[in-house]
Amino acid sequence: AQSSAAATFRRLSRSGSKASAEIQYRNLRHRRLHLRRKLWWLLCWLQSAASIVYVYLRLAQREWRDVPDTILERLRPAWRALLYATFNVGLALALGTVGWIPRGVWLAFAWQWLETLYGTLRPAVQMRPTAIGVRQLIVSSVFTVLFIIFWQ
Repeated sequence: AQSSAAATFRRLSRSGSKASAEIQYRNLRHRRLHLRRKLWWLLCWLQSAASIVYVYLRLAQREWRDVPDTILERLRPAWRALLYATFNVGLALALGTVGWIPRGVWLAFAWQWLETLYGTLRPAVQMRPTAIGVRQLIVSSVFTVLFIIFWQ
């Protein structure tokens, strides 16, 4: 990031006065930081939405009599939770690829996606709501730690 910033400053310096280049560089940097803050909040909100949809799936699975025999029968009720989690991974990966957020942030969303896939393939049949809630608390806590680590 430092070499990119230095290159931007050099490019701006060549096009005008040094003072003007410094002002332009500061404005550009401010806009990038502002965008990153907005994206940070957006990504946090998207993860919360995916977690809520996933918990509702797990709570609905509790009422099943037994585990469905085919994978398709397990995937059908989970399409929405999988869609949210997959969208989040894809968006974080795309934003990281273009450099709008740190590149590794998508890995935190991949953790959430893996949990959603696990919960889809291993339904919470007859599971206590407390067990579902504690598991989700652990998953969200790990997500938060990963998000913080990869955001830096």
